[in-house]
Amino acid sequence: MGCSSAESKENCITAEFYIDEKNVNEEVQIIDCLEHFNSGRTNVRRERDEEEQKEYDLLKNEEEIKKCTMSINNKVIPFCYKYKFPAPGNYTIKYSFKKPLIQTSFMFNDCVCLKKVDLSKFDTSNLTRLMAMFQTCENLESITFFNSPIEKVTNMNFFLMRCSKIKSISLSNFNKEITVTMDNCFTSCNKLETVDLSNFKAKVVSASHMFNECDSLKKLDLSGLVSTDESRIEDMFFGIHEIDKNNLVIKDPNILKIYDEGEGRVNW
Repeated sequence: MGCSSAESKENCITAEFYIDEKNVNEEVQIIDCLEHFNSGRTNVRRERDEEEQKEYDLLKNEEEIKKCTMSINNKVIPFCYKYKFPAPGNYTIKYSFKKPLIQTSFMFNDCVCLKKVDLSKFDTSNLTRLMAMFQTCENLESITFFNSPIEKVTNMNFFLMRCSKIKSISLSNFNKEITVTMDNCFTSCNKLETVDLSNFKAKVVSASHMFNECDSLKKLDLSGLVSTDESRIEDMFFGIHEIDKNNLVIKDPNILKIYDEGEGRVNW
């Protein structure tokens, strides 16, 4: 996986999709954005809460997403939201962008055939919002994260929500100080065993239900996270099992207090 040297001069995302027999010659979603949400999908709520509406309003002006060049197995195709794959198997899709994007919210939302993603060649210099970028990518197994800093990011709500096959997350390259919301960031990642946020130097504004229903979690390092007395973190660990103290690192006293109180935590 990864972009060629020519493509990396722009910036790109490389993704692997697995297509089984039932999806052959069917329209498979390969990218998402506001226009696609409004194209008659019946599984999208028509009434949105205030935060969702704000995000969709931002997407209205995100023309750079639609300017990306797409290739499938090295063959360039016109930009599209859905694609008919001719045969079962693994397909490598490369998305090349002319300019650094402001946000990637909902970019791969509901891309259920997405298997692997490489973000290492993606330019994050202008990136501010990652909300629901991989929400409900239920067959996503691994992510190679950004190599460039994410010093402008403010929103990671629902970032990996319902990515039910991912087992390990390390945000070691997220090493610039940011102030961010992380509500439901890992909710229902029920095979997730290890999370390493030790280098993630983030002041958390809100982390409500951040690890909700991550009931396989065995190793957790949140030593890079800090909060304030105003941070909304009350339900941060709702629905997880108690973690062995040798595999738990929490330095922020507010976050540690929430964990120790154990409200909503499930016993083994």
